[in-house]
Amino acid sequence: MNEIKMDDIISLAKRRGFVYPGSEIYGGMAGMYDYGPLGIELLNNLKAAWWKEHVYDRDDFYGLDSAIFKEPRVWDASGHTSGFSDPLAECKKCNTRIRVDKELEKIGVQADEKMSEAELNQLFDGNRAKIPCPKCGAGIWPRTRFQSASKN
Repeated sequence: MNEIKMDDIISLAKRRGFVYPGSEIYGGMAGMYDYGPLGIELLNNLKAAWWKEHVYDRDDFYGLDSAIFKEPRVWDASGHTSGFSDPLAECKKCNTRIRVDKELEKIGVQADEKMSEAELNQLFDGNRAKIPCPKCGAGIWPRTRFQSASKN
């Protein structure tokens, strides 16, 4: 079987009217595309399916469409400007990384991404044997502290 390359997919998407290179008549910009008639329909269908799954079908979520541009104090209050990070641990067997707080919640241990690093480490240390690796199932987590992946 022939190997399908990203260039082949992009070429097909352009030929079928899903996307067009952005600013094409002025030379375009690498990697920037505008949605064509079929592309915007696909995008709208994906958004509608996501919205149904995560908003309409749940009693504990509410939909919100807000601006990304905010008063800087909003980003300060949310922790996004001062060391906001995801606590990660890496399986020693297959090198798959997990979000420590999310995996703790899956086994019924209340964790929060806004907890201090020391608090999360303590919870993780006490429960690491109960957390399987999502890829290989082994879940051989290092005894060292978890890594942080900055979102800044």
